[in-house]
Amino acid sequence: MNKLLNLRKVQSLCTLLSKVPLIMRTTIVLFFAFALNMNAEYVYSESATLSTDINNSSSIEVSQSIEKNIQSDKKTITGTILDAYGESIIGANIIEKGTTNGTITDFDGNFSLEVGSNAILRISYIGYLEQEIDTQGKTSFNIVLVEDTQTLDELVVVGYGVQNKANLTGAVSQVKMDEVLGDRPVSNAFNALQGSIPGLSITGGSSPGQSGRSINIRGTLSINGGEPLILIDNVPGDLNMVNPEDIESVSVLKDAASSAIYGARAANGVVLITTKRPRSNEVFRLNYNNNFGFANATNYIQQSSLDDYFQAYQDAGFSNQYWSNSQDITKWREYLSTYKQNPGSFDIIGDGIYVDETGIPYFLNEKNLAKNILETGVYQKHNVSASGGTEKVRYRMSAGFDTEDGPLITNKDYYKRINVSSFISADMTDWFTQELDIKFAKSKNTMPIGRGNNIFNMRLINYYPEGMLPGSLTQTGEEAPLFTPRNL
Repeated sequence: MNKLLNLRKVQSLCTLLSKVPLIMRTTIVLFFAFALNMNAEYVYSESATLSTDINNSSSIEVSQSIEKNIQSDKKTITGTILDAYGESIIGANIIEKGTTNGTITDFDGNFSLEVGSNAILRISYIGYLEQEIDTQGKTSFNIVLVEDTQTLDELVVVGYGVQNKANLTGAVSQVKMDEVLGDRPVSNAFNALQGSIPGLSITGGSSPGQSGRSINIRGTLSINGGEPLILIDNVPGDLNMVNPEDIESVSVLKDAASSAIYGARAANGVVLITTKRPRSNEVFRLNYNNNFGFANATNYIQQSSLDDYFQAYQDAGFSNQYWSNSQDITKWREYLSTYKQNPGSFDIIGDGIYVDETGIPYFLNEKNLAKNILETGVYQKHNVSASGGTEKVRYRMSAGFDTEDGPLITNKDYYKRINVSSFISADMTDWFTQELDIKFAKSKNTMPIGRGNNIFNMRLINYYPEGMLPGSLTQTGEEAPLFTPRNL
C-alpha cells in the first residue's frame, strides 16, 4: 500500500511540472522520487513514457515499469574473527569501507553484516593491525587478526646503549622530537618537552631564553631541589643550549637503576638527549626554516587614581602632610582636580611637576606605570641543515640562530643563541668506523637589574615622574635621570 501511495505522489508532482522543459522534468522526477522516502529497492525504469500535446501542455506518465531492483546488489556477509592463538575476539569493528555501515563481533567472535556486492570490509581492534577484506564472490569468512608489535619493537635509548621496548624492565620514557614538535615554532627544548613525557615536570618563569627553568623527575627530594643529570650524546650538558631541531629523541630514566650506571649524579634521574644522525644511502637534503613571533601582555594591572590613593591615605589615619616632600595632601587633591579640568593653568616642569609658591613640588601627571614598562616583544628563529650519505660515508651539518627581545621596554631583556653542529661518519673497513662530531653553542642573556632590585617593578605610585628630573629640583642644578625603565 505504501509503495502505491509513493507512486501516486510522483505522478501528481509530474502533472504539476508540466511546464518544465522535457529534460529537466525527467531529472526532477528522479530527484523527488527519492526525496519522498521511496524504498531504495525501486528505480526509475527507462520504459517510462513521455508525451506532449500540440497545445504545449506536457505530462509524464510513470508506468508500472518502476520495478524492483535485483537483490544481487546486496548480500549478507558472515564470519568469525580470531586472534593468532585461535581465541575469539569480542567487540572487533567491521565496517564497510567508504560507508558508515558496520557492526561488531559477539562473544564468540561472530558477525553478520549486509553489504554491497563488491564491498570491502575494514576489520580493526585495539592492539591488532587493521585489515581490509575484499568480499567479491564470497559471503563467509574466517579472519585472523595479527598483533601490532610495532611499539614493542621500537628502540629505546638507555644508559648502556639501546634496547627493544619489549625487553625493558626499568622505568624509562621516550619521545621522538619530530612527533613532539610537529609544526610548533618553539626555540627552546624546555618548551618542546613540557607536558610531553609522563613524570617529567618542567617549571620556571617565561623570561627570554627560559634560563630560569628547572626539571624535576622524582619530586622534590630536598629543600635544595634536585635536578636530573642531563646527557647530550652521553656528554653532560645544558638542555637550554641545545637546538630542538637537532634532537632526534629524548629518553628519561626514572628509577634507581640509573644510579647503577651513572652513580650518585643520577640520584634524581637521567635525561638522555640523542641528536640526529645521517643514514647510509640517503639523498642530499637541504632544509631551511624560520619563524617570527610577537609577544604582548594580555592584561594590565589597573592602578588606583591618585585621588583614591590620598583618600585611603587619610582614612588610614595618617597626617595631612605627605611623607615624600612634606606636601599638603588637601592642597594636592585640589591641584589634581584643577589640573584635570585645565592643565594649562599650571606652570608645569618636567613630567607634570608643579612647584607652588612655597617651593614644594606637586606631581600632577597620573599614568599607568605598570603598562608603561611593557611593549611588544619580538622573537625570531632560523635553522638550516644539510645531510646525506653514501653506502660508507654519512654526514649532517646544521646551524641555528635564535633571538628573543622580551616585552619589557628597551632591549635589556634580550636573549640570543647560536648553534652549529657537524657530524661525519665513514666506514673505513667492515669492522672500523671513524666519526667526527663537533658541536658549538653560544648564548647571551641579559636582564635589567637596578639599585639592588629589579627596576621593572610595580612599587611606584602612578604620579611618579618619568624621564629626567629638572635641574631646579636637584642639588647640583643639573638634570638627573629618574629611577624608571625609560632611563635604562
